[in-house]
Amino acid sequence: MSMKKGQIRIAIAEKSTVVRCGMAALLNKIDDFQVQIIEIASPLLLQETLIIQKPDILIVNPQFENNGEQVELPKQMRTVALLTSIISQNEIAKYDRTFSIYDDEETLLSILQALCHSKNNSEDQDELSQREKEIVIGVVKGLVNKEIADNLCISVNTVITHRRNIARKLHIHSPAGLTIYAIVNKLVDITDI
Repeated sequence: MSMKKGQIRIAIAEKSTVVRCGMAALLNKIDDFQVQIIEIASPLLLQETLIIQKPDILIVNPQFENNGEQVELPKQMRTVALLTSIISQNEIAKYDRTFSIYDDEETLLSILQALCHSKNNSEDQDELSQREKEIVIGVVKGLVNKEIADNLCISVNTVITHRRNIARKLHIHSPAGLTIYAIVNKLVDITDI
């Protein structure tokens, strides 16, 4: 379902009615966009709702589980961890942004507006450029930044910038993860590694 510019679909996955309604009230204060809110109260409905409703942004409590099952999030969906208690850094790293129920209204609104703008302005930004694909191939082959820069006739700083952009786009922060990505997306053949 395609949305017009200025519209954004945001799902809130939280068991607490009070927290869900409070988030919905805050979302309705975003002036720049017409926000359509999708409330998800049951972990059993999360995956199905994401598939059917196709929200642009998911605000989810990291403790919102489906009987321990890992929920598969669509690649282009932005995710925000709604922190209601202490969560490990490893768990937090899975999300694009985080905020706590103890953050003030201004902080929450600025995070949500930034996400809305980034989603609206960069629909296809998750796709790697040709140069970024070349950088991934270099990393997969075990080259260091200097060697990649020399092979591509660019500066080391440019390689570092591309690597940051790759990590941001793919949410992959290790050479092993990039290797799997490169094999699955046929950037390299498994025999080349």
